[in-house]
Amino acid sequence: ARLRRERNVRLAILGEGPEREPLTKLAEELGIAKDVVLLGWQSEPMKYFCHATVLAVTSRFEGFGNVIAEALACGTPVVSTDCPVGPAEILEHGRYGALVRIGDEEGFASALGKAIDAPPDPEFLKRRAQEFSVTASVSAYDRLIRPMAQKAAVRHTSARPLRLAIYMNDLSGGGVERMRLRLIPALQARGVEVTLLLHSLQGDLLPLLPKGVKTVAFGTSRTLWDLIPLWAYLRRERPDALLSSLDHNNVVAAFACGLSGTKTASIICQHNSLSDEARELGVKYRIIPFLYRVSRLFVHQVIGVSSGVAEDLIHTCGMRRDIVNVIYNPIIDDDLLRRANEPVEHPWFADGKIPVFVTAGRMVAQKDHATLLRAFALLLKQKPARLMVLGTGPLREELGQLAAELGIADAIDFLGFQANPLPYFRRADAFVLSSRHEGLGNVLVEAMGCGTPVISTDCPYGPAEILQNGKYGILVPVGDVEALAAAMASEPWRRWSHDDLIASTSRFQLDDIALKYIECIDRAREASGS
Repeated sequence: ARLRRERNVRLAILGEGPEREPLTKLAEELGIAKDVVLLGWQSEPMKYFCHATVLAVTSRFEGFGNVIAEALACGTPVVSTDCPVGPAEILEHGRYGALVRIGDEEGFASALGKAIDAPPDPEFLKRRAQEFSVTASVSAYDRLIRPMAQKAAVRHTSARPLRLAIYMNDLSGGGVERMRLRLIPALQARGVEVTLLLHSLQGDLLPLLPKGVKTVAFGTSRTLWDLIPLWAYLRRERPDALLSSLDHNNVVAAFACGLSGTKTASIICQHNSLSDEARELGVKYRIIPFLYRVSRLFVHQVIGVSSGVAEDLIHTCGMRRDIVNVIYNPIIDDDLLRRANEPVEHPWFADGKIPVFVTAGRMVAQKDHATLLRAFALLLKQKPARLMVLGTGPLREELGQLAAELGIADAIDFLGFQANPLPYFRRADAFVLSSRHEGLGNVLVEAMGCGTPVISTDCPYGPAEILQNGKYGILVPVGDVEALAAAMASEPWRRWSHDDLIASTSRFQLDDIALKYIECIDRAREASGS
């Protein structure tokens, strides 16, 4: 606005975010609305940089300042705040562009005027930009990675690939099974030869079994009876490592490895809180911590899918801290956006006026759908809304009866198991999780990966870790019907932008998680002497 009083200039703002409306109003108040255009997100911003007279960067802080390097590559002058960190480094403290104190409106206007009147040589700016080229960056990464790759190569000197056996119950539609099926192709892509060992070859996820995976089904009547065929498999095939998941399977796998007399490395992965399971699920689960303590002699590495689960393993089962790893579930991959954008037909999505909430999970006591239904009933007394419930389980009929008793059946749709729930997450206004306890909370990450706001109980363990204690979503006390209803009614979840939510899930990238699994396998093999 200061510059416009003196010169015939125009300002184009590229990007999108929650400040769009306030900025539009401010431009009107300053009398410059006709000279300011908000162009929104642009897939190719550099074409605007190359045609601009000056790039203006008014940030309060930056991590680097990619746009500055991109403008220099176009030969376009840059005026930037001298904010931490990045601009001063890129512009070499003013040599390649003007730096102004943060919030100095008069100084910034003056610097813009000078850049217009006396622009630097474009070729001079382009030469500076070459220091941030892809070639230069690749060289730097190569210097970093090559020594680590050479070290890894020493560990993998055998001619044959790493052979990994993954043992689990079946291919039912749970989160654990989904995560394993997602992890297998990523391990295969890194040269790992995977064999899937199953208690029984059945389940809703059977069609998602990755191609080229050898599968062995023991076909026994109980998980305990898997011990003998698993022991025999290890004696016969001698894989480099055995990875198991879930409580009873972990115990069987550990004993099978210990009794096999082979050097197969044993790795167990815990996906839920053992202390909570022992308290809620009866005698069958109360004995698990004791069995873990006995079988830990045969375990070389332990994986907890969240920090809370890892700590629970250490304190409840006496696992040595030095063998316990925190490795998140592999949830975000290149295919997630494609799967999320698959079409889904439902009249509630077509309405657009009434908010639609979605939840997903097995209908068991742990997920506490009853609290969600009661909270939803309170919400409907204040405003219209709709709730989609994805999943199946033993409490399905009971929950349907509860919805009828609460008088909310017309506003709830029990959609059953969905092979691909992501389109529902993407189209919903918000995702709600009402669990009493979790190991991590995969569905929260999936919803956020779709750019959908989330509301969750602050249960042990996982949700607070995923949402970074409320930074990226709303946390309410476990079992608190009124608090959950208030969170859904007040709509504070709308303050999180689509892009911020997606960016917050970077810790759960499939490729990164696959590498962490391979590193864990290497440590286990070293401990087992294989």
